[in-house]
Amino acid sequence: MLSSSDPQKTGMILIHIGVVRGTNKNGKSVKAMEVHYHEGIIQKIREKYEQKKGIEKVEIKINSGRLKVGDKIMVVAISGRYRDEVIKALEGLLKELKNNIEEKEILA
Repeated sequence: MLSSSDPQKTGMILIHIGVVRGTNKNGKSVKAMEVHYHEGIIQKIREKYEQKKGIEKVEIKINSGRLKVGDKIMVVAISGRYRDEVIKALEGLLKELKNNIEEKEILA
């Protein structure tokens, strides 16, 4: 990931790996999760964040279909000039992705 980042413009790379947890926010056991998304929307989000001040490159990989506990839901990598710019962009990017990915828990 981020192999095409310009080292002259990159001072930080952050990587987020989201996984299927064995319990949900209410403490109930989760057996699996169904994940679906629209590739075109995700692409537009990626392009939007690559245009943000101080951001060099964004890569997003999302697994779809039925995922079991421990499986990766998504891997997001973002690179940029300075820590504050990259952290702020990653936080916004994750919120926007979560709002555009359909996740359905399958309880045990």
